[in-house]
Amino acid sequence: MIKKSFASHSHFVVALLAIALMLALPTVAHAETKRYSVPNASFEIWLNDDGSAEVEETWEVAYEEGDFTRFYKDIYTSGLETEERFSNISVKKVTINGKKCSHTNDTVGRPDYHYNVSTMGHCKEIAAYLASHNQTNTYVFRYVLSDVVKNVDDQYGFFSYRLVGTNFDKMIDHLSVLVHAPEMSSTEVLHVSKDDGAIEAGGERVEIQADNVYGLYRLRMKMTDADFSSATSIQESQLSDKSDSQLASRAASTTSSSKGKKRKSSDAISDNPIMLILLLFFGGILSIFGKNSKGSSSSGRSCSSCSSCSSCSGCGGGGAD
Repeated sequence: MIKKSFASHSHFVVALLAIALMLALPTVAHAETKRYSVPNASFEIWLNDDGSAEVEETWEVAYEEGDFTRFYKDIYTSGLETEERFSNISVKKVTINGKKCSHTNDTVGRPDYHYNVSTMGHCKEIAAYLASHNQTNTYVFRYVLSDVVKNVDDQYGFFSYRLVGTNFDKMIDHLSVLVHAPEMSSTEVLHVSKDDGAIEAGGERVEIQADNVYGLYRLRMKMTDADFSSATSIQESQLSDKSDSQLASRAASTTSSSKGKKRKSSDAISDNPIMLILLLFFGGILSIFGKNSKGSSSSGRSCSSCSSCSSCSGCGGGGAD
């Protein structure tokens, strides 16, 4: 009796495993090769007396192979140095190829010419949706950062911002920055991650050009002869002297830590064969529905909806999928 029960149980497990494999194999067989590049990214920034900054990012993205539905960008909101912090971010406009997008909460269906703003770890993610294949799209994100310009010792204004995060997915062939300071300002660029020798500053405008930018891109600048008395005040001793590599290293360690926690859970599952078979079974079923969803990721859901998963770039990321 015991042998018969054991045999029946074994046959049931084998049957489940066979079904799971049959369901999962088509997903693997139809895995799509995707390839894209970022020829240009430009940032225009208007700094205001009250300490706010209005930022307009323009991204040119060339889809060279495969089907895409989303381009997204992460903006650090916490874990920042004192001079980088801001109290709020308000998205004013998102356009794709000159067409204004409407807001949506459908991060799985990803309807064309819509956008979503969500919180992901230490970042705010702005995602714009348009089904794309063998074409070049231009995305514009315009938003306002509150309290980002600091009044240092009532002597000068200070602006520090990470225009591109550590984990952005692609190299940017050409990047440009144009900053408008308040009238009568005298500007000085203290640090920029890469400039290829092309910096113009001194008056009310700062212009920077750079080629082949990959990873963290940060700007730090000061402004004299401008009235930032209503901006948040800090002391000069609070200004950070951390290098880009130090900030990038800290961001990487945070991402690795979250992945380590996830790995422990995976190890626990792999030690339980019955649980593993059931996960394969239900995963195979979900993959079929996931393939039929235009905006699903390889896991059958949008990375916008998760706080930390292995298919996301991690905080400070961005790219297309």
